[in-house]
Amino acid sequence: MILTVRDLLLLLVVAVLLSLSYLTIKYAKASGTHFRSYGAYLFEARGRSQSLASNAGAVFSVTYFFGATFIYGMVFGAWIRIMTVFVFVAVTALAIYVTSQIDTSNGRAADSNLLLAFFAKKLEPNDFRTVVRIFTIIYFALLVEELAVSRLVLHALTRQPIAVAFLLTTICFVVYTYLYLGGFRAVVTADSVQIIVLILFLLMLVVLMREYTTPSDLLWRHLDRQRPMASLNLAGAGIFGISWFMPAVDFYSRLNFSGRARGSETTGFIMTSFAVTGTVMLIGALFGDCLASHLAVTSPSDYVFKAIRFFVDESPLVAFIFIGGLFSMIFTTIDTLLLLNLQVGYYQQRRWFRRENLLNILLAAIVISTAMSFDATSAVGIFVGSCMVFPTLMLARLLWPKAFVILPETPMYLMAAMVLSTGVFVVNFQWIENRFDRHFLLAILTLCAAIGCGVTFNGWQAAARAVARRRSDKTLEKK
Repeated sequence: MILTVRDLLLLLVVAVLLSLSYLTIKYAKASGTHFRSYGAYLFEARGRSQSLASNAGAVFSVTYFFGATFIYGMVFGAWIRIMTVFVFVAVTALAIYVTSQIDTSNGRAADSNLLLAFFAKKLEPNDFRTVVRIFTIIYFALLVEELAVSRLVLHALTRQPIAVAFLLTTICFVVYTYLYLGGFRAVVTADSVQIIVLILFLLMLVVLMREYTTPSDLLWRHLDRQRPMASLNLAGAGIFGISWFMPAVDFYSRLNFSGRARGSETTGFIMTSFAVTGTVMLIGALFGDCLASHLAVTSPSDYVFKAIRFFVDESPLVAFIFIGGLFSMIFTTIDTLLLLNLQVGYYQQRRWFRRENLLNILLAAIVISTAMSFDATSAVGIFVGSCMVFPTLMLARLLWPKAFVILPETPMYLMAAMVLSTGVFVVNFQWIENRFDRHFLLAILTLCAAIGCGVTFNGWQAAARAVARRRSDKTLEKK
């Protein structure tokens, strides 16, 4: 039987990416024996250029680039691009300030994560462990969701469950191998190599946009018809974006690049990183807006099948670059999320999430991800990402204690907020699952849950102190 052009392209892309993965594994094996400590294995920095490439590649994700950026570009039109610019300007300013405070507090923080080391220094041990638990829950849940999305994409690409199982297993095995051998350096190296695929993918999007639409068609679409619910959803997108990047553990790992000096060098790196990352997101949102005239978004699975068909039905070159981009997104996101689980696990008291348990972590995430339906992936991904509001508020409380005085100094209330918002999400899941114009309400949900639990916790503590004072006064009167 003669293979179709799509199947031949798929085989060719897999061969190329496996070859690149082999080179990454070979490098990781050669350098993996030279780590001076487990901390160095997890955090030893690469050069400035590799860190910059890795930061840009970090947003090249199946969930948040091929999925969210395209979809919400279709839903919101020009509004999401305006919000993207606002978010990245705000995040850049916040990251510069946060890093200056971290540098003042931590110094170089060798063989550690800048952000987590800052939390460890500012919080009591029990409170710090609570923050670590929150990060652990979020990053493991993101890994599960990313594997579920990868399964959906591979299924839409091949239509063969056996092929999906083979490809996803191969990808996970390759990622596990080079991460186990090379740690953080291997992940940054893999991201740096795959930046070539990212550039080709973005160029392809620009060419297709010129073919299918004009700049004037994209410039103001949807600006004249923004409904109240959509406006609230868009505000949630802003909250989501700031909360996603402000406490991003992987960003602060890459920020600690070799030879980094405080001051203008660090500021320049942050500005360049977020400018490049924001540009990548804007191109994706623009193309999503372009797709609006060709695809109807009714559900995540329907969108994925139609979007893949759109690219594959183009020229063989477009299909080749697209398939290569998809595989690159899967590799880049899975290795980053696995590494984040290990980096956060380094600060756990019992260290369940460590190198020796890496295979168990990956297998557990794969098994759990199979229980997630294709149409649940988008809403679940946005909700888990929205939970980054919790560490964001804890960081804000440490940096601006007077401005956030209504929130407790201890992060225990954030665990209660996570449980509460999860319950509300589960109860309302059917209402929100396939409504993309409601997804970012989840960021508002997590923010309101956190503030509500924080104010309640502070009120309870104040009431407890008042009761204790009255009892003390009565005791003194009796004496």
